[in-house]
Amino acid sequence: MDRWEDNGFVFTTEAGGPIDPRNSLRAFKVATAAAGLPAKVTLHTPPCSTAASTSRPSALPMQR
Repeated sequence: MDRWEDNGFVFTTEAGGPIDPRNSLRAFKVATAAAGLPAKVTLHTPPCSTAASTSRPSALPMQR
């Protein structure tokens, strides 16, 4: 029988333990592949893309 361990973490395993970063990366890769996103998308891409798109006036076209 699995028992919950309250360790004070916000994001945990099903048992309440810390999440292994490799498991987070693996889940992210599965989710991006399922969404049809390119393999070059990383965990850092969404925050950087959001910051870049919100820091510019919407009247200016974004360039890559």
